Amino acid sequence: MSSEELVELDSLSHRQREILELVAQGLSNAQIAKKLFLTESTVKQHLRAAYKLLGVRNRTEAASIVRKTHDNGQ
Repeated sequence: MSSEELVELDSLSHRQREILELVAQGLSNAQIAKKLFLTESTVKQHLRAAYKLLGVRNRTEAASIVRKTHDNGQ
């Protein structure tokens, strides 16, 4: 993992990281909303903000970064 990816992950809020962890586990927005007691719209807003900070276009790319973090023991 590049130091740039680590910096980008550090820039995410706790909630954004929490949601991305669940995305990486394969949960849908509806499942994430139910699990975290949020609306689906709120989940989507957090994801859009996280995508922008990470410089990715979709949940697949974002989940890939999260998985790389885990693979490297972060």
